[in-house]
Amino acid sequence: MASFDLTTEPWIPVERADGSSEEVSLRTVLSEAHSIDEVYGDSPLQTMALYRLLQALAICIDGAVPSGRAEWIIRYEQEGRFEAEQIHSYFDLWQDERECFDLFHSERPFYQHLEPLTNQVKSVANLFAGRASGNNATLFDHALDEEPDPATPSEAARGLVATQAAALAGGKSKPFYYKNAPLASGAVFWLRGNNLFEALLLNTPPTSEARMVSGTRPSWERAWDHGGLPEPEVRPEDGYLDYLTWPSRRILLGTDTDENGNVVVNQMQISQGDARENGERDPLMAFNYSSQAGVYPVRIQKDRALWRDANALMQVFSEETGGAPRTVQWVSAHLPEARWWTDVFGMSTDQSKIEKWRHLRMPIYPSILGSDVRQHSLQEALEHAERQAGSLRRAAREYAAYLQYNCGYDDLDLDNERRDARDLARSSGALQRYWSRLEDPFFGWIEDLAAAEDDIDLLQAEWTKKAYVTANRAYEKALGTLGETAKHMRARAEGKGYVRPAASFADVLEGQPE
Repeated sequence: MASFDLTTEPWIPVERADGSSEEVSLRTVLSEAHSIDEVYGDSPLQTMALYRLLQALAICIDGAVPSGRAEWIIRYEQEGRFEAEQIHSYFDLWQDERECFDLFHSERPFYQHLEPLTNQVKSVANLFAGRASGNNATLFDHALDEEPDPATPSEAARGLVATQAAALAGGKSKPFYYKNAPLASGAVFWLRGNNLFEALLLNTPPTSEARMVSGTRPSWERAWDHGGLPEPEVRPEDGYLDYLTWPSRRILLGTDTDENGNVVVNQMQISQGDARENGERDPLMAFNYSSQAGVYPVRIQKDRALWRDANALMQVFSEETGGAPRTVQWVSAHLPEARWWTDVFGMSTDQSKIEKWRHLRMPIYPSILGSDVRQHSLQEALEHAERQAGSLRRAAREYAAYLQYNCGYDDLDLDNERRDARDLARSSGALQRYWSRLEDPFFGWIEDLAAAEDDIDLLQAEWTKKAYVTANRAYEKALGTLGETAKHMRARAEGKGYVRPAASFADVLEGQPE
């Protein structure tokens, strides 16, 4: 029988503090976490899924991540590493004695189920969101289901962990339709430390809000107790470890040997696992609020830069209005840093398919989280940027109406005429240019806001000017490329009057160069 011990075989890609890269085992990645800068998978979803797995293991290992504040601070500030003896003791029990971490175990294959609720055998490509399979978009791969590339055990292990964490709803499965896995609901904000050890502690602070509620054990321990996971059910998560290792799919990998006699994974069976009902709010996610949807997770969106939701990331969380991840909130309040960096992982989806996945890096400023005045200023700045975008959108439509129909947008009588004007305005790229050109100034402005003492009103005025100047230039650059005839120039002049600065700051902008 094939065997692949995840605690001793290398399969987790890491970057060391010295800049070198390699694949390491579970034992190595945790016992040497202090010398590892970061973990990275074959996609942002894999990377975040691997972090979740390591976070669950760190919690499982007795004493690795203390639950008391004083002990946690000592471990973070003074000790600087996990105890190798505690790590090996845990894996000695759950792998050497109970064989829970063997990818191909005959009775308890890791994170799998011996009886998926389907007889259909699928390509192993279904484990990898970036590979072509079924109705997946061919994002980065051109292999076909009929001729799939087999996966090595290490690749299959990473794909398995990512699928359990990030699988999308849609399509039929027993006993109910496929449901979203935890990472499908929103973007995850992973606090960066100076190394992996610090990151695992920072993202598991000693507070019930950041660890949900106390509860059961991770899926591999539960599977050992039951002799295999029980029937899939709709249920709330039972504690943080249950949530971090949620069995969202029943998967069984199929193996073969290649021409060199090496074990490869070439097929799989997959069906619905457990589905979350009334789940807790993920402590690594930020939440927005709207009157229609209530509180909902911040997501990666195909055509919207994440910084435009920065207010959710830097306001105190409440069940009524949303706000920052609970991890970010605790760390900002208890550790004396002027700025924290987060790795942001997420995906935008459409009809159960991934349109885009992203791995971004964003700063967090505790001085903003801890100040109502700065939070209000940030909110105002983002709202003003949206209003300025609205004026640019209207200006582009006015231009399009004059160019196509020789009248203003409001004077168009037919729906198809307005649609034509909107389509031309959108295709000009003026809004995309505006938002992309405003991103770098925003990050510079928010850094100034975090350090500001009593000059916040001036900062607001400077931001208003920057948004206006950026919109004005975006209008000229985008629409100036469409033609230089008299008709084009007249349309451009008619539209430009709608790119207006906020009236309340007109005195600041008067006489200033563009």
